Amino acid sequence: MRRVAWLLPLFLACGEDPLPVDMPGMCEAAGACQGMDSCGAGPSNFKEVVFCTNCPYKPDTHVCEACACRQLPAGEGANLVAAMAVPAKATGAKSFTLTSVYPVMADGTRVTCARLMGADRAFLVANPALAVGNSNHVAVPGGSADPTLAYMVRLYDYPGQDHLLFVQVASDTQGKGTILAKGCAEGLDVVNGVDQNVAVTLE
Repeated sequence: MRRVAWLLPLFLACGEDPLPVDMPGMCEAAGACQGMDSCGAGPSNFKEVVFCTNCPYKPDTHVCEACACRQLPAGEGANLVAAMAVPAKATGAKSFTLTSVYPVMADGTRVTCARLMGADRAFLVANPALAVGNSNHVAVPGGSADPTLAYMVRLYDYPGQDHLLFVQVASDTQGKGTILAKGCAEGLDVVNGVDQNVAVTLE
């Protein structure tokens, strides 16, 4: 996050979210990026999660934040361990999708839980401007979600500050089918080698 921290004051005004920086020419300079598909190896850096139709795409080696590519530190990271209960409307669900999201998009705008919770599938799933650290699907323990039980699942993430963990509950296995519930936690500081317990409220 240190590489982009100096950019944020340029876009902050009166305590509001940063303004987009993809104004004419802003992200067209040499070395600038407009999404994960223009970092690292290019389009192959923007990877679909195999079999998971509701998982946001993830990077291979780099993310794009405020027009700048940042290489993810290979071999460094920790688990985000999410504890949650499913609401009654998600009874019988087969899987969770788990996604770590970084707080600054390619265009410099801020990502919040409110923004993720209110977003449509086009924004969440195949959006190279969203700076995703990792994305995966996890089977519901026991095979079928029960609202009387508590669940604990984990996702590996790279070190950094102010990350978000976005969770969806899918009706089918491998993150497929209908999204029955979702939840989010924000302000997560990930430290190399230190797993972090995260409480997620699904709604």
